[in-house]
Amino acid sequence: APMSRAAFPVYSRLRADPAGLADALRRMLSSVTAVTFATGLGVAAVANDFVHVVLGDKWVGAIPLMPWLGLFAAVYGIVRTLDMFLVATGGERASSLLALAFAFLLVPVLWFSGQQGSIVGIAATKAAMAFGLVLLLAYVVTRLTAVTPGLLWAAVWPPMLAAMIMF
Repeated sequence: APMSRAAFPVYSRLRADPAGLADALRRMLSSVTAVTFATGLGVAAVANDFVHVVLGDKWVGAIPLMPWLGLFAAVYGIVRTLDMFLVATGGERASSLLALAFAFLLVPVLWFSGQQGSIVGIAATKAAMAFGLVLLLAYVVTRLTAVTPGLLWAAVWPPMLAAMIMF
C-alpha cells in the first residue's frame, strides 16, 4: 500500500503521456509483485515456523490459515497497485463501483463459505476472491486506459515465477 500511494502523484503527473504512464505502471507493478509475492508465498512456505517463532505457541491454530492468507496478501498487492493507478488516471468512479461490488459480494460469499466448512475455507475463499478482483481490475484498467494486457502480464510474470520457484 505505501508503494502504491507513493506512485499516485507520478501517475497523476503522467496522465498526458500514455507511454510514460504505462512504463511507470509496469515498473511499479513489477516491484510490488516482487515484494508481495516473495513475502506472501514465503510466509505460506514457512507457515509452521513463522507462527511458532513470530506469533508464538498461542497461535498454532492459525498455521492452516497462513498459506491462504499469504496468497491473499500476494495477490492483494497487485489489487492495490491497479486500483491506485485507476484512481490516479481518472477512473475514480470505476474504482468506487468495483470496491462497492466487491464489498457486497464478499459478505455473502464468506458467510456461505463459512457455513460449508471451516475457517480455512473462509481464508481460501478470500484468497480466491482477491484473485478474481485482480483479474477484474486488470480488465477495467485495460479498457479505460492505454495499458495493454500484455504490459500487465510482462510486469507480473517474472516476479511471480521467481516467487513460485522460491516457494
